[in-house]
Amino acid sequence: MLAGDGRVVGVVSEADLLAAEDREKGNTDGLTAAGLMSAPVVSVHATSPTAEVARAMARGHFKRLPVVDAEDCLIGIVSRSDLLKVHLRTDEDLADQVRFELLAVLKPEHASAVDVRAEEGRITLSGTLPDASLLPVMERLVRAVPGVVDADVRLVAPD
Repeated sequence: MLAGDGRVVGVVSEADLLAAEDREKGNTDGLTAAGLMSAPVVSVHATSPTAEVARAMARGHFKRLPVVDAEDCLIGIVSRSDLLKVHLRTDEDLADQVRFELLAVLKPEHASAVDVRAEEGRITLSGTLPDASLLPVMERLVRAVPGVVDADVRLVAPD
């Protein structure tokens, strides 16, 4: 439910409907959304990272959450399936994203010395790095890409 200014003041979930059905023994004719809704509302901001959204959904056992703007006005709904889409990327897309991320930490000539392969969401890096201190950074970088299932870093660097 929305207040007059567009702020979310309540949500009627499937769980709310089932609880009302049990409580009222099937006689739900007089029930209103205001009588059924859960409040206060748990919502997320449009700028919330997906990990934060997923944690909020898991903590509250929610299937979906309202998405609000800076003034807490409703702008959309995010669902579990929306969060899963991030992980349903093609191998080509994952490899491209990893290559892009490599350019953020390596000079172009060093990034081009790293071969990036993706298979079923598993990323394999092979090649050479200019500095051994970059080896753990590469693994963290790959694992941080949404949709990557696993990372196999086979890079070598001078001692």
